[in-house]
Amino acid sequence: DSLSLKGKYLKNEDIALIADALSSNTSLKNLCLANCSISNSGAASLGKALEKNSNLTCLDLENNKIGSEGIADIADGLTNNKGLLELTLLGNT
Repeated sequence: DSLSLKGKYLKNEDIALIADALSSNTSLKNLCLANCSISNSGAASLGKALEKNSNLTCLDLENNKIGSEGIADIADGLTNNKGLLELTLLGNT
């Protein structure tokens, strides 16, 4: 199953809700959050979700506002993640 929110403006609170849902997700495989104005705070929420989620195989975070701190949070979340095969981070700050 796939979900694309590409181009939708998402606040940090929206990303936190998505991350909470991802933490217990068992069916979503592809999530596109490209061009959603995601910041470091949103990336931190997603990183925590990736620690718990091994079902997601593709995550597109292209063209957001994620800096090096947010990228590090995502990387931390992937340390024990065995499911994610594709992560797109092009075009972030």
